[in-house]
Amino acid sequence: MLVYSKGEEYSIIVGHMRHASRIGRYMSAVSKFLRSNDPAHLKPFIGKTVTDENGKIYIFETNPNALYRIAASGGETFEQIYRIII
Repeated sequence: MLVYSKGEEYSIIVGHMRHASRIGRYMSAVSKFLRSNDPAHLKPFIGKTVTDENGKIYIFETNPNALYRIAASGGETFEQIYRIII
């Protein structure tokens, strides 16, 4: 799954549905923020983290300037990120 952390974009594999759900809610909030420029969408994720299947912790990026920069840099497509890995 795609996640923004420490000013970077990461594609991670999560081991629990709970983490996938948290990332989904975060990325939805980021999308709402980028469309509206309202940082209130990011508040629930300040200081929150998610852990990948290897135990690496990613803190959600909530800095508006960092999110604008990441979004403007492009990145992987939806199909590349949300592929099924068996």
